[in-house]
Amino acid sequence: MKAKTTRHQRAIRQLTALATVLFTVVGLPHLWADAVSEMAAFSVFDKVDLAELAKGDVKTAHGPPMSETRYLSVQSC
Repeated sequence: MKAKTTRHQRAIRQLTALATVLFTVVGLPHLWADAVSEMAAFSVFDKVDLAELAKGDVKTAHGPPMSETRYLSVQSC
């Protein structure tokens, strides 16, 4: 004998399926993102060489000047 599914259970299943589809669609572009080009887009490191970074040496660069002259803007990678 099969138990009948209630309207509430069907709604929960539909919402779960919808949430799964939305999270998959929203999350997929992040899987294809190129970390090196993203870093070059927002940082002072405009030309990022992955082979140089793989050596393990820390790279530093001065960032844009800040409004307060006592502080430094420095980025490291």
